[in-house]
Amino acid sequence: MRPEFFDLKKGPFEKESDYDLSYFSEQHGRAVNLMGHALWNRACLVTIFGEHGIGKTMLVERFIKGLRSITGLVRLGTNTPNIRERIAYELQELLPVDATLASDMDIEKACKLYLQQGRCLTLLVDDVDLLSPEKILELHWLGSLEEDGFPAVNFILLGGLEMEQMLDTNLHSTVGDRQWHRFYIRRMNEEETGQYIQRRLRMSGASASKDIFTPSALHLVFRYSSGNPRAINRLCKAAMECAEKRCMLFVSDREVALAIELLDLEMDPQQLEHPTRRKSDRLEHSVRARARLVHSYRDELIEEIPLDRQRILLGRDLGNDVVIPSAAASRYHAVVFSDAHGLLLVDLHSTNGTLVNGKPVTKHRLRRNDVIQVGASTLKYVNEVERVFESDMEEPGRETAVLQHDVTGVITRIG
Repeated sequence: MRPEFFDLKKGPFEKESDYDLSYFSEQHGRAVNLMGHALWNRACLVTIFGEHGIGKTMLVERFIKGLRSITGLVRLGTNTPNIRERIAYELQELLPVDATLASDMDIEKACKLYLQQGRCLTLLVDDVDLLSPEKILELHWLGSLEEDGFPAVNFILLGGLEMEQMLDTNLHSTVGDRQWHRFYIRRMNEEETGQYIQRRLRMSGASASKDIFTPSALHLVFRYSSGNPRAINRLCKAAMECAEKRCMLFVSDREVALAIELLDLEMDPQQLEHPTRRKSDRLEHSVRARARLVHSYRDELIEEIPLDRQRILLGRDLGNDVVIPSAAASRYHAVVFSDAHGLLLVDLHSTNGTLVNGKPVTKHRLRRNDVIQVGASTLKYVNEVERVFESDMEEPGRETAVLQHDVTGVITRIG
């Protein structure tokens, strides 16, 4: 992708580890506070775990950059060749002059002396679940060091989901009477995913008045990344490349759908389970919808889909809200949007097109009893309560898809 094509200074999704483009949610702030607690208090063990690509390494960078002084903090990782030498370098002022390669006894004395001075050596270990067995044994030994009943070394351990099981086995005996704080970094929700994408675009030079990704594109990115930063970056980069090839200055759900095909992505099982119940898709302040789509296949009723969300995806792929079991349906065939004027059906450049009441459409404002046809599937739009109103931008005779508790408030608001 050429950043200049989108009027950007650099690629916003080239790598998730770019600190200048990083986005920190509320949960990242809580994790940083726990890391600070371990650094400034004694007898602490903080474990932060989450799936790979969730932003743990970026969290470490933010924590270290926020410190005025990192005295007493030793950062270790899979690339650290020798843990003992790294600790000896940090505690060199407390070690004998000739202890260039400090012995275990020298390090033990230095750690205890450091504790007597009112500080506790803190080891920050990234990707702890990827450490070799030899390094795990060294951490185990360091965790056993004590002075006057207090552990001489604190730990901040970051790793993947496998780390929790490892802690309960290999390092369990090092916990002792420590304050053990466990923190799980979850995936971002849909709102945070949108903020993450917009921040990376803005920090890469995008204008604040220009949205490169449409709302429907952001929604599709969330559905297929499940809020994992690494997955978001990969999908967004591919979608922008697709948009560039099509000479489009913005990314719609069509380009995201092409990127999904290109990357051969599958919907996460958590997203597939009860898609109509996802909290992130529900309209705020809405009650149970009076409007719904009645889905039939070859004249046999399949399901009724309540229109209680801002958008409904239709297509052959299992990740859609409405799965159409027909070879005539595209993987992502169409989408139904809910707005102040009712429901808008948009065809996503499908191969065989979308019919409404027997006529092909690209965009169509749904009216009560309209019948959407995709292959052998039909979806009848049913609305038990409708309000008719006038609009300068729309023809009269449109009905709202979701009604609030206060019906008079709705009528007043829409004129």
